[in-house]
Amino acid sequence: MFSSFLPEIIDSEKMTDTNISDSSQKTNNDKTLHIADRGNENKVKECYVGSYKKNKPLDKRIEESKRLKDKYPDRIAIICETSEKDFKLDKVKYLVPLDLRLDQFIAIIRKRIQLSSDEALFLFCRNTLPMTSNTVIELYKQHADEDGFLYFHICKESTFG
Repeated sequence: MFSSFLPEIIDSEKMTDTNISDSSQKTNNDKTLHIADRGNENKVKECYVGSYKKNKPLDKRIEESKRLKDKYPDRIAIICETSEKDFKLDKVKYLVPLDLRLDQFIAIIRKRIQLSSDEALFLFCRNTLPMTSNTVIELYKQHADEDGFLYFHICKESTFG
């Protein structure tokens, strides 16, 4: 019913020149996601470049997530990353309560970056757009990374224009 209004997620590994009119917009980064409006693949926007995993080795990330789980058993460690072009978060790691809903977490992020009312915020988790009514623990059970963190990739989009 609403599928025509939802953006289509295109993995950069599967992108061809037919998806983008200008080949200079392509990146060599395998972890880059792109959003394109349905029916208009020429308008592609870079959404995510994962730097936390690049900057820290796996064993350090596993050690850190175990330490956080032991110290805060009633919280989940979330890593939020954005595209450099959209905006910059002042903080990448968040410890949130298990029963926090995603819409509440989005409200927290919106306040931190002082997003205007005409811009929408989208949180992607493993290349999917989760329902905002899900709790963080539900998302963690489904989408937790091998290192023990839950990764969100945040995009903003102008809703009026």
